[in-house]
Amino acid sequence: MAMKKCWRCKTEKDTTEYHKNRNKPDGLADGCKACVKITNKEYILKNKNRVYAKMVGYRAAHKDKTKAYNAEWHKNNPDRSREIAKAYRDRHPERKAARASLYGKLNRHKVNATTNRYRANKLNATPPWANGAEIEKYYKEAARLTQETGIQHHVDHILPLRGQLVSGFHCENNLQVLPGRINQSKGNRMVIA
Repeated sequence: MAMKKCWRCKTEKDTTEYHKNRNKPDGLADGCKACVKITNKEYILKNKNRVYAKMVGYRAAHKDKTKAYNAEWHKNNPDRSREIAKAYRDRHPERKAARASLYGKLNRHKVNATTNRYRANKLNATPPWANGAEIEKYYKEAARLTQETGIQHHVDHILPLRGQLVSGFHCENNLQVLPGRINQSKGNRMVIA
């Protein structure tokens, strides 16, 4: 087992701990992988604008290659990809709202079709014995909580009106008030606690 001394940390390490460098007599870099990583990170922090400009230039010059690499990465790392996308949306809610608004303007027919389909399903899912006054209390409570806390609250159907396995009614026994983010993350699924 061959050993080599790192120029930065001054410790002897196995040669497998070094990157290859054909310009060096022994064919290995002077610094170990750990030290090179630290050095690179320091350089990037000191030269953010320069590194960013170089990265943007590379991406512009190699659009197809970059697109293929990104698609492959997202395919191989779906959980991490979703985490990154969610973190971005959470950091930039105004961009998410602007994108949704633009989509609505460009696809008015799709938005109208979805809204009307939901409304029709809701009307069909309201049984004759449903208590309208009790239902209205849930909507008032959601509005009150939104006003008091500043956090958007929604009236949620515990059993979704258009569930895949089971569908519920639009009645007072199937309603609950939830913070908007929780309701939207639930989607059209029944959450079992």
